[in-house]
Formats: sequence, C-alpha cells, structure tokens
Amino acid sequence: YSVDAQTGDSVLYCEVPLAVNGFTPLGSGKLAVTAYRNINRPDLYTLDEAARKAEIESQKREKGYLVLEEIPFCQNGVGYVSGRRKGLYLFDTAAGALQIITGQYDDVTDFTTKGDCLLYSSIQYQDIRTQSAGLFLYDAASGQQETLVPQGKYVFTYHDFLSDGR
Repeated sequence: YSVDAQTGDSVLYCEVPLAVNGFTPLGSGKLAVTAYRNINRPDLYTLDEAARKAEIESQKREKGYLVLEEIPFCQNGVGYVSGRRKGLYLFDTAAGALQIITGQYDDVTDFTTKGDCLLYSSIQYQDIRTQSAGLFLYDAASGQQETLVPQGKYVFTYHDFLSDGR
C-alpha cells in the first residue's frame, strides 16, 4: 500500500504473488523481493489456475508429516528448513511481473541495493549446507549477473557498495 502523507488515505500499490520475507525498492518501479520457497515443489505463481489448485490440494494431503532429506533439517528460531531456500526475486510493479534471480538450490543470506543493482550473498547446496557463501552482483536494468566471489572461500557477515558506486 502507499499512504498519502496529508490525508492518511491508503491505496493498493501492488500485489506480489508470494509470501514475501523482505523487499527493497529499486529504480524504475521495480522491487527486490526475498521469499522462502520449497525446492521440491513448483512456485505457485508460475502455474495456471488448474495446476495451482491441484498443487495446493496435493500439499494439503501431505500435511501431518515431514520428510527430512537435508542437513541441517532444523535451525534455531526458524524451525524445519529441509528443502527450504530463500530466493531473490525481481518484481516489476507496473507490469506485475515476477522473475526469480537465484537458482533452485540457492539460499540467499543477505542482499543490499544501489540504484538498479543488487549485491547479494548466497549459499548453493543440495543435501548438506556449508557455511561459506558466494557473493554476486545482479543488474536489474540489463539482467546481467556476475559472480564476484565464488562460494567456498569466505563467510560473509556484511557486504555493501562503496560510496563511489562500486
């Protein structure tokens, strides 16, 4: 929602078809969005109405038990995380279009923005999660992605752009 500062009236700004974990506005009417996703299930926003209903029914039938296939399968304060990743998405507010930036097995640990650029750290894994992340730069204007630091070398606790934009 957007709120008029003088009247206090709120107006729907946009609807993102995900359970959003966090977001940051970029230039040109786009949002960088993080959301948790299940790597063993399709993203519901990518399915047509009939397939979406069938997938939701399938998920309801599986309630009551968990299949734990990864290490760690549980994290303090988070709960069960086996098969769960935090993805980074680009949402175009004018077109209502959502595009995932990260891969299926990427777990985004943090991101920051400057203009249309996203600097993010992510751990890609199957089965066993490591502690070291990779550092990546994504340009939302061009759609280009660059690996700045490959995964496996460092544990990132903070990253940001320099004041001159680098």
